[in-house]
Amino acid sequence: MWHCPLGHHVLSVGLAHHTNPDRFPPSLDDASFKNFLQEETQNEEDPSLPVYSVEVLGTAHCRIFRALVVVRGHTFSGGQCFTGKEAKQTAAKEAYSYAKAVGFDPTPEESLMSENRNLTARLVQEVSNTQQANEEISLLKHEILSLTTQFNISSYLIVDRMSAMPVCLGPLLSG
Repeated sequence: MWHCPLGHHVLSVGLAHHTNPDRFPPSLDDASFKNFLQEETQNEEDPSLPVYSVEVLGTAHCRIFRALVVVRGHTFSGGQCFTGKEAKQTAAKEAYSYAKAVGFDPTPEESLMSENRNLTARLVQEVSNTQQANEEISLLKHEILSLTTQFNISSYLIVDRMSAMPVCLGPLLSG
């Protein structure tokens, strides 16, 4: 009967992890590091998510999984695990630990994309402001024209105090 030569080693590593309380606080042992990592890395400027890949090792009777996670250009590897889900969690745990300790600097491409988004937002705002200003200028022109016309008409008329009737002093329309 064939047995998995890595099984004993992986099992002992797994047991050592559960018996070593100094590694992470107990509340984080069962935590979803994939969720923590996503929350830590996702923001308004860079909505990209961590990308996982899982490598399957061993035979059909003794499968071992190892995951990689890529976050903002950084690659992290987890330990060898018995399930793909657990492998992703260990990779996420490594990346999350790094993010908390060091943080992720944006890559040059991310910096350029962020700057491009900021410039685009400023351009859209300026275009909107320009359109609004042009509309206000147009309204002011119409109001000035209307007031000028009213003034021109009123300059040709005087009111006879006796009859309260307007009297025309000159032509209403010059032309």
